[in-house]
Amino acid sequence: MGNPLVSKKGRVYVLYSQHVGVHDTFVHHTGWLHGISSDDNGETWSAPAEIPVARSIHDNPDPAIPPNMLCWQKPLRLGSGGKYLAGITRWTSFDVVRNPTSSWTSADSRVEFMRFENTDENPAVQDLSITWLASNEAALTVSYPGHPEVSVCQEPSLVALPDGRLFVVVRTALGSPCWSVSSDQGETWTAPLPLLSRDGGTPLPHPLSPCPLYDLEGNSAGSGRYVLFIHNHDGHYRSQGRSYGPKDTGMHRRPIHLVRGHYEPGADQPVWFEEPELFMDHDGVSLGKPGTPGRLDLALYASFTVCNGKPILWYPDRKFFLLGREIESNPNFH
Repeated sequence: MGNPLVSKKGRVYVLYSQHVGVHDTFVHHTGWLHGISSDDNGETWSAPAEIPVARSIHDNPDPAIPPNMLCWQKPLRLGSGGKYLAGITRWTSFDVVRNPTSSWTSADSRVEFMRFENTDENPAVQDLSITWLASNEAALTVSYPGHPEVSVCQEPSLVALPDGRLFVVVRTALGSPCWSVSSDQGETWTAPLPLLSRDGGTPLPHPLSPCPLYDLEGNSAGSGRYVLFIHNHDGHYRSQGRSYGPKDTGMHRRPIHLVRGHYEPGADQPVWFEEPELFMDHDGVSLGKPGTPGRLDLALYASFTVCNGKPILWYPDRKFFLLGREIESNPNFH
């Protein structure tokens, strides 16, 4: 996925994972970090260039094999005009940790962060300097049910809190997302815990599927008002007379519920959530040719912008149609 960075001088960078014909874990995960840049608002672009990536103990022992890492949300500017910080999923090479089941859902994976140190100096793409945080043994991990030796912790969504801390939500195989906080701008993180509605509340139900969290005002310093998207079930789902389980990720990734959250000062879990609101569904209509099975999932690989005060969710409906939808305000929301 393309990830944008914009320097204070106006240079636009777009970074992405470049597959080079080498397959380590999954074909769409294995690749080198590449990027392009533009000095004229995207009219023209530089030639693609590779950005050095720090090796991890979770990468293939062969240094010629690229890492298995993805950055699925745009980087966050820290504070007011600070450095960019991005969360990444680093999948462990099967040469390091074998998948304990036949399902992709149990493949070992961890969450790390990368901080871009010199973006505002307008370096060439290949000269972008990255500090790798929460790496190796310090990566965020969540045990896979039945196999505690394996971590399944993926797709971090990162927001700022009004008190200066950072808050991240990750998808897991526990039947709910997990959360962690950093009090030092991403240098260190607390151990992930199940995401509850509030302190003492119940876990928000969600399978191993994207669960993006956004600042409702697009405030990189933390507005205290957030929106989370979940399926509102733990992976056990019944539709049109058929039952699906947590490993049926192509079938149970629906419907989408919107959950509004607010910053709660002094709470153990610093973001508390309202009751889920049904946001969208397709009533079980598959995307495909008549008589042939098609995509049923609403996997929310989304992005979020605020334009003229209006928050817009951008998302690929069943990974095919790119759509945008304004998030309506709720006068009763904090």
